[in-house]
Amino acid sequence: MPKNHQEYGSWNPERIGNWASSIGENTAELIQRVLKEKEHPALAYKACMGIIGFEKRFPKEKIEKASARLLEFGFNSAYLSMKKILLRGLEERSESFTVEKIELNFHENIRGAKYYQSEIKEENDDK
Repeated sequence: MPKNHQEYGSWNPERIGNWASSIGENTAELIQRVLKEKEHPALAYKACMGIIGFEKRFPKEKIEKASARLLEFGFNSAYLSMKKILLRGLEERSESFTVEKIELNFHENIRGAKYYQSEIKEENDDK
C-alpha cells in the first residue's frame, strides 16, 4: 500500500463504530448506516472518518443533533450533508418536513391524465 493509505489497514468497522460512539448514539447509528450502504465497508472509511473528524471543529452536541437530523431526513452523501448542516447551523432547527395533501377544485379546464393518454394514443394510431 502507498504510505498515505497504510493507516487505513488498521481501521475496521468496530473501531470506527467505537470512535463514533464516543460522540453519541445518533452519530454511531449514522456511521453504521454509512458502513452498511457500501458493498465493502472499507469504501466508507474515509467518509466515516470525515464525520468523526468534525469533532475537531464542532462540539459533540452539534454533531449529535446533525446526525439525528440526517437519520430522520436521510442523506445521499453523509459527509457532505453533515458538513452543510453544521456550517449552516441547521442542526438546531426542529421543524420536520411533512407533505400536505392539497385538494384541487376540479372544473372543465382540468383534463386529467386520461386526456393526455388518449392524445398520445391518437398520435400513435396516426403513424
